[in-house]
Amino acid sequence: MGYSTKLSDALHILAFLSMGAGQRITSAKIAESVKTNPAYIRQLMAALKSAGMITGTQGQANAELTRRPDEITVLDVYRAVEGNKPLLHWDIDTNPECGVGIYVQLSIADFYQEIQKHAEQKMQTITLQDIIDRFYKKLEAPGLKSGQGPIAPGVCISCVGHAIDPEQRAEAITTSAPITLEDDVWIGANAVICGGVTIGRGSIIGAGSVVTRDIPAGVVAAGTPCRPLRPITQADKVDLSTVSF
Repeated sequence: MGYSTKLSDALHILAFLSMGAGQRITSAKIAESVKTNPAYIRQLMAALKSAGMITGTQGQANAELTRRPDEITVLDVYRAVEGNKPLLHWDIDTNPECGVGIYVQLSIADFYQEIQKHAEQKMQTITLQDIIDRFYKKLEAPGLKSGQGPIAPGVCISCVGHAIDPEQRAEAITTSAPITLEDDVWIGANAVICGGVTIGRGSIIGAGSVVTRDIPAGVVAAGTPCRPLRPITQADKVDLSTVSF
């Protein structure tokens, strides 16, 4: 018997949009992350839009959250994609002539309702921001030191390497080197951060870059391999009077 993953997939979509804010994110890109098809992603996004959690124009990659992540609860998302469907289902197709069959299932249903109530109460206390915070905590695997800064979708951060010698590779011998992301670092979509590097405070790593060596603080860096292109200066500040919100 199949089971629904709509809730976890919808939360995945919202987290993806939140962490990739300001970038061009298509349903195909999200589908690649969820490992599904874009039509299914668009279906869930339509439900989230109807619930007032995201906004966007059909056919354009401009979806964004309408509320802060700490204002969206797991229960909100559950209601948006599952409605009032219960988490657990008792068997209603038992023999009506068997008193045991009927009353056992009715007894199970009573307890299922209690479970539903407690689950919904807990879901109401968990926000999208909690999930994103947990994501960053899990990202901080042994060997990774990360400050506060956005990481776009599709980024690969790997402290683990492998032996160069083919015989040692065949024996699955691996290596490990720490990675340090200082505060206010921005990692663009689909970048790869290899073990042993430090990215300095405030630097930007361009989308698709492969970082194999240290990047100094306060620079825009990009490429394969990634290298500093220019410093970030006062000239990079946006004139807010010219921006429409």
